[in-house]
Amino acid sequence: MPHAASVWLIGGSSDSRRVAQILSDRLVPWIATVVSPRAQRLYKNLPDFPHNSYAGSLTPDTLPRWLTDHRITHIIDASHPFAVEISSLAIATALPYLRYERPAVNLAPIIEKHPNIIAISTWDQLFAQALAQEQQRILLTTGLKSLDRVIPLLHRAQWWARVLPSSRNPAIALGFPRNSLILQHPPVDAATERHQWKTLEIDTVLTKASGQAGGLPEKIAAAIALQTRLLILQRPVLPYPHQVHSDEGLLNHLSAWFRK
Repeated sequence: MPHAASVWLIGGSSDSRRVAQILSDRLVPWIATVVSPRAQRLYKNLPDFPHNSYAGSLTPDTLPRWLTDHRITHIIDASHPFAVEISSLAIATALPYLRYERPAVNLAPIIEKHPNIIAISTWDQLFAQALAQEQQRILLTTGLKSLDRVIPLLHRAQWWARVLPSSRNPAIALGFPRNSLILQHPPVDAATERHQWKTLEIDTVLTKASGQAGGLPEKIAAAIALQTRLLILQRPVLPYPHQVHSDEGLLNHLSAWFRK
């Protein structure tokens, strides 16, 4: 029988683990969705593991039945800031929805002071800017899902990609050179960032505005120290019905939703 819950927690991020703990502490039934069985381990030490999470893709066709089977009445979206597909799908259900998102790093004063750090709006602009200079040595830290965009561009620069160890084989299957893969779990501390960039003689680093949890402050610190060009893909803008950036905001919404 499906795990009955009140809250669909869109998970897979470290933030979602924190939200799950808060829900458990308040005895609010929940079930998290993640993209892989490995990500289910986030919720290992919480009640009802492994039934407190679901690994797999949800689509417009499969979601309605899934929501009914699990008796979902509310949604808390704590997915990665760039997981726009699942966020859009959740918003479209018209169920009570709350976006819990890690605070963004304020880039404006950093960019103003350090011209080698540049904010970019789209994927196309990101790669165009990266390849605007010839003979670049480029480190990609935007994850496995972005590698298919790089494959047609491999001949235009020397590329390295930092991905999760579990992404090694899929990355090779896409056609990325295995000797140019750096297998590592984020976040990476600033000293390691500087060492990697310096050792590989990196000219340009591509990353996403994933906030503190994604290691953006460490990349900024390394870019400033080494004067390496850092191109940062800005977060996509979605029309979230409600959004909070703190535990206090989350607790206020839970109190309103589940008044005893």
